[in-house]
Amino acid sequence: MDGNFVAAGGAMQGIDLGLSPTVQAALIAAIITAIVFVLRDVLLPIFQRRKSQEEERIKLYEAYALPLAEAARDLFYRLNEIVVDKRFDFLCTRLPKTKFNSYKSISTLYRIAALIGWIRAIRREQSYLAQPEMLSGVDLHSRFDEFEKALADGPHVEVHIVTNLCQLWSFDVRWHTQVDSNAV
Repeated sequence: MDGNFVAAGGAMQGIDLGLSPTVQAALIAAIITAIVFVLRDVLLPIFQRRKSQEEERIKLYEAYALPLAEAARDLFYRLNEIVVDKRFDFLCTRLPKTKFNSYKSISTLYRIAALIGWIRAIRREQSYLAQPEMLSGVDLHSRFDEFEKALADGPHVEVHIVTNLCQLWSFDVRWHTQVDSNAV
């Protein structure tokens, strides 16, 4: 046919490389073999590794999401009690310590420590993952950093901590102007 062939759409001009059909078949087989090699031995492992890392990340979040959420919820309820309900007498050092106030103080510290502990556990687990922790568009690393900044030490630690946490969680923070800063 002299390099011409008829396709379903009409007449098409074939490419004449000046090679025998056997050489052309061998060249096509070599190209296909190279493509299969690249797909199978190079690209497929990359995709499998990414999928495996994503599965590890999802397992991590599944393992830690509920305890982290429960710790955050418990601290949220305590802060709601302190900020919104204005029941913070147990934090005042000038008032006599009762068993109930001692319990509330220790419980508040425990709730903060529990949340920090779960955050620390997640960070330790994430350190073994190759890529930064991003799931559903939420960058937990930056959220954890914000939380830790809110807990940073300073001259007026208690008021600063509660104020920063309230701002972080969109609470109305005007309440702190009504609190006697010497009482805290």
